[in-house]
Amino acid sequence: MRREIDSEKCLEIHEEGDGFFELERRRVSFIVRSKIRKLVGNRKLGVAWLILDPVVISLIYLFVFIVIRSNPNPETIFIGISLFRVMQSTFLGGTQFLSDFTAGLRVERVSSSSIRMSTVRFRFIDSFLQSFGVGVVLLLFFESDVSAVLYFFIIAQLIGFLFEGFGISLFILVKRVPDMQNIFRYAFQLLFFASPCLYPLSKAEGLHYRANEFNPFSYFVESVRMVFGLDSTFNEMSMEVLVILFVLLSFMSLRGYMKIDAIRWEVSRWGN
Repeated sequence: MRREIDSEKCLEIHEEGDGFFELERRRVSFIVRSKIRKLVGNRKLGVAWLILDPVVISLIYLFVFIVIRSNPNPETIFIGISLFRVMQSTFLGGTQFLSDFTAGLRVERVSSSSIRMSTVRFRFIDSFLQSFGVGVVLLLFFESDVSAVLYFFIIAQLIGFLFEGFGISLFILVKRVPDMQNIFRYAFQLLFFASPCLYPLSKAEGLHYRANEFNPFSYFVESVRMVFGLDSTFNEMSMEVLVILFVLLSFMSLRGYMKIDAIRWEVSRWGN
């Protein structure tokens, strides 16, 4: 691999000789494994914590709701918290995706395509682990249909892919204005309670309900609840707004993934 560099861009040119694609595959696998090890850290249960975390959090909120006698549907809470945590972690992860993005490999030896593939592969694994525990709980304890649980897994993957790319597209903004990271974290804390995460959207009224019609998470989570046969207003929500939100989110997400090389080049120039 060689690069042609000018003042505006850095163009990668791949020399596809013997072993090139095998080397790329190994680099992607190495980066993904390193990211997983970094995520797990030195915790004894390792990857199991990624699976157990949304289950434990859901049980805590379920207990709180029972104590205040709001009689929640447990499945509603499990689904909402799991999908919300996937959305939050992938978006915030995207805004910081260049931190240790080569897993210790020399940056000039790692192509942007390797970083892109390792980012997508890691996000697939992470989103699956975050939703797997809840999926098992829904199957074993609530006797949910296998097809409904599979749909839940698919939506978790879709959320992870879209919001990771969306976060990447905002990476330059976060690097230039570091305070944006804190703003995003506070925004997600507000969204956690304002979005239909702990309750179905049917419980919202007036401005609260109308605001959630422009919240893409509402469509994702309400569609899953509808498939599970739970309280859901998905069929009553605006499909025109859904299409617009999905197109905008997809555009921002794909823009983020496709601009990884330009982002790397921009950041490298700041260090000069």
